[in-house]
Amino acid sequence: MKTKKEKKREYYLKNKEKAQRYYIENKEKITQRTKAYFKNNRDKYKEYAAKKYIKHKDRINSKNNEYKEQNRELVNKYQSNYYRQNRGYFNSKIAERRAYKLKATLVGFEAQLYDIYKKCTDLNTNNNLLMVVDHIIPLKHKDVCGLHVPWNLQIIDKSMNLKKKNSFDGTYNNDSWREVT
Repeated sequence: MKTKKEKKREYYLKNKEKAQRYYIENKEKITQRTKAYFKNNRDKYKEYAAKKYIKHKDRINSKNNEYKEQNRELVNKYQSNYYRQNRGYFNSKIAERRAYKLKATLVGFEAQLYDIYKKCTDLNTNNNLLMVVDHIIPLKHKDVCGLHVPWNLQIIDKSMNLKKKNSFDGTYNNDSWREVT
């Protein structure tokens, strides 16, 4: 026995031209009905979208990355505008991270922390590299809170840091995020 969805699909395929003509003639009505449905069923749609994303995560991410590569200038312009329009949000996130760092910093290591950040700055300036100071065990993670101390810092390439995000595999080295080559 066919499901309602299968029957609808079968009818559409048999009457494709009729369905397309109906859509063209009633586009405004269909758009309003669709908007009203999503407005009234927001939670149901969010749940559906989350399940769909989980099911097709790899395909969705590869298409997004492909689009970003092909439209790099457009994406950069959009992100720049978005940042400018939401500066308050981003400033609050930066302040939140700074507060986490303050709570996670042990007293007495300021000079060593300064040396690490200075070394990173020197590498970037003298060698034209894009290096950043990264917390091996992240400061903010659902399972753990790392410390802002010299032995929890490493200098790595910016692209690697963006790839790592705040991942944590449960080990001190925390290097499961690295690609195996």
